[in-house]
Amino acid sequence: MMQHTTLQVRNGTSIYLWIDRWTGQGTLKESYPQLYKLSRTKKATIAEAITNQQEWNFNFRRELNLDEVEDLNHLLDDVGEPPTLDNRDDSRCCSLARGSFFNPKDCYVALISDDNFRMNENYI
Repeated sequence: MMQHTTLQVRNGTSIYLWIDRWTGQGTLKESYPQLYKLSRTKKATIAEAITNQQEWNFNFRRELNLDEVEDLNHLLDDVGEPPTLDNRDDSRCCSLARGSFFNPKDCYVALISDDNFRMNENYI
């Protein structure tokens, strides 16, 4: 189901930098586990990770070694510049929705057509 949803960063207060899938790939925690381990703020939101100067602040426990600096450069390539935040709430969008409204039937049809999806009867 996660492959059909995207997070839209608006005010950045409800999307977690390291543990939510907001970059288009997996989570930053999954993609950069060494950097995640070094972060002092593992549950930082995107808003908390952006400085007043509109720069990323990952708040690492120590200076990074050369391999970690290389990982950080790859991470920065993946996330790009910090998003411009506004006053609107962050949102989750479903690619299965027609128009701007989520339809449970569209979601169900897409899920059952996926050969890899197995629905536990307890979910129904």
